[in-house]
Amino acid sequence: MAVQASGDRIVGQVRSSGSPGCSADWSKLAGVADGRKFKARYNLGGQCGNVDLTYSIDAAGNVMAGSWASQWPGNGTFRLTKQP
Repeated sequence: MAVQASGDRIVGQVRSSGSPGCSADWSKLAGVADGRKFKARYNLGGQCGNVDLTYSIDAAGNVMAGSWASQWPGNGTFRLTKQP
């Protein structure tokens, strides 16, 4: 995931694996900041459709953690740690 913030808007790209028929390519991501939480959406196409993310980034900027839910239906959590 690559995300940039400008004011309360966030844009970026995300690549995720899903069920057969859903894109595994980079998809455009867009959303807004809501306090220390971010809410964003991207589209996997096919049967998976839109995926909604809610996540936060720790104060040091090293860990991004949150949850996701797709139209397929599917949902889960994630935790990404910045590599040195």
